[in-house]
Amino acid sequence: MQLNDHQVSHGERSLEDLRQEKSLDRLLALSDGIFAFAITLLALDLVTPVIIGQATNASLTIALANEFHSFLGFLVSFWVITMFGWAINGSFPT
Repeated sequence: MQLNDHQVSHGERSLEDLRQEKSLDRLLALSDGIFAFAITLLALDLVTPVIIGQATNASLTIALANEFHSFLGFLVSFWVITMFGWAINGSFPT
């Protein structure tokens, strides 16, 4: 659909342009939701460390150190998903 001279001179956009913009906004919102869901699923894999006996700073440090691989995996996965999300959102015009 082409704009006539009156629409161009007053900065108005065509109905088709508005529909495309709305469609793009919906697509970006959907992709943001999918990435948020994926990151939430990552957090479900994190477990609370088990401390047997009296809970002290030393026992908590040891228990957290034993779960280091889970935290590292979470952080790396979070970073990768975030980079993909930024790449997808950056590939669309704003």
